[in-house]
Amino acid sequence: MQSPDNTNRLRTFFEPQIIASATRVSLLVGTVLNLVNQGPALVSQTDISWPKIAMNYIVPYCVATYSAAANQWRTRAAHGGD
Repeated sequence: MQSPDNTNRLRTFFEPQIIASATRVSLLVGTVLNLVNQGPALVSQTDISWPKIAMNYIVPYCVATYSAAANQWRTRAAHGGD
């Protein structure tokens, strides 16, 4: 069973402002990564790798989510919360 501290930290990942921010970052960074990594395949209309396209969006989303959540945890700890 998780401690209340871990449960509160886990909930941070699902805060609306963190989800919105991480989604924006993922769309921007993922699109740039896909253009760089899949650009030749898109231009020449050859086969593209759908798993790679998905990962180019998923990884930035996870990184942005964790980064924003960690920032929240540090801020709350500095102000006596969490």
